[in-house]
Amino acid sequence: MFTVSDIAAIIKRPEEDIQDAVTRVRNWTKERLLKPEGQLNPGTGRARLYSAASVESAVLLQMLTDAAGMKAVAIAPQLGDAQQELEFARKQLKKPNAEPFFLILMRSTGEDEWQMASSPLSKLLPILSRRPADTYTMIDLGRIIERIDAKRSN
Repeated sequence: MFTVSDIAAIIKRPEEDIQDAVTRVRNWTKERLLKPEGQLNPGTGRARLYSAASVESAVLLQMLTDAAGMKAVAIAPQLGDAQQELEFARKQLKKPNAEPFFLILMRSTGEDEWQMASSPLSKLLPILSRRPADTYTMIDLGRIIERIDAKRSN
């Protein structure tokens, strides 16, 4: 189980004050983007505890807000899709001779939502060539998984 401070340490941007990251985790919890285990408000002196799945959600929220330049509440409807893509990538990366795996964010001017897809490196070009979007942002899911797993084992 993880505390607010634990999650904040994982998602903290370089050179960012840890308290800013703590505030962000608390806001995401208040907006119900992160779900603590047990009670939402456990009482004075008792820490909210979060599961490993919530840590993954927080890392994805941070990566998506940084990559897409959007507020977390705007990304919330797509968080489930991003979590599914992360889990799919995790399975793919466990295979022998696995190649890098990417989350692709795509959006055209005037669209409200980002479209999402995931792909191994060798299949990126066909995906990009058939998707009509103005902007593409790539996130290396393997590196995200490594970061999450390294923090889990600390």
